[in-house]
Amino acid sequence: MDALTHDTTRRTGNMQPDSSTCILCGERRGIIREYCRGGYNVVQCAGCSLCFVAPLPSREFLAGAYKQEYYAPWLREQRKRRERMWKKRLETLNSLSRRKGSLLDVGCGDGLFLELARNEGWHPAGTDISPFASAYGKGSLGLPIHQGELNEIGFADETFDAVTMWHVLEHTTDPIAVLKEARRVIKKDGVLIVAVPNLNNILSQWAYRIVKGRSMHLFDPEDRELHLYHFNTRTITMALEKAGFTVRGVGPDMGIVQHRIRILNHLARAAGIVSNTLITDALEINAAPSDGSKRREKV
Repeated sequence: MDALTHDTTRRTGNMQPDSSTCILCGERRGIIREYCRGGYNVVQCAGCSLCFVAPLPSREFLAGAYKQEYYAPWLREQRKRRERMWKKRLETLNSLSRRKGSLLDVGCGDGLFLELARNEGWHPAGTDISPFASAYGKGSLGLPIHQGELNEIGFADETFDAVTMWHVLEHTTDPIAVLKEARRVIKKDGVLIVAVPNLNNILSQWAYRIVKGRSMHLFDPEDRELHLYHFNTRTITMALEKAGFTVRGVGPDMGIVQHRIRILNHLARAAGIVSNTLITDALEINAAPSDGSKRREKV
């Protein structure tokens, strides 16, 4: 068990088995890692260690969490910082792609990443469950953004040279289904880039406990960011392989906007090099279709 599991055990008392089935390995045994408000629990699978919220919130509840108010800081005071972040991530995409062709950004939010990619010669498209984000991207930026989950849109097979999911997979109700759909719509020599929060962000957990005086929680229905699944390097790799991808590289996601988290990330990256573990706040993974190119890539 990692530090957070020990802390949660002390906070919630005796762990009870949970009958929820893990979408990653099919295991039905697990422990309740957190008891949450609203009748929700965070369950950790006994088979693969994937953590997930059970029961899952409704689609209407999730879509309602991402209204105009959610995006307001992105469009105003955070815009310049977010633009720098997206430019760095665009550099990553350009370095891993064979060509600047068709690009799909899943969970594209306000569309800024797609706008920057279009300016550099990509042919972008996006998806988002938020009615506001979809309308904003189409109306204000002139981008082809589709409202809904990726597996609801119905793109043709092998449409895209690149698919990106920047801190999106943890918000979806079925990450495996989303990844399988990405596998279907990506070209055989295409690239997939995924960034997700790291369940083993030990340094951030310690810092949070020191500052707040309590353990970092994984889910609350009133959170600004509703994370339904929690991955580490093992489980995100398993998810990608289950969906038909070959993982080419796993590394730290350094594209964080908040200054304090950026500092922690640099410290965690240095500590991780010494210990040969990834303990940064988030992970960045690039992958290719399993029957595609055999190139070795690093994030």
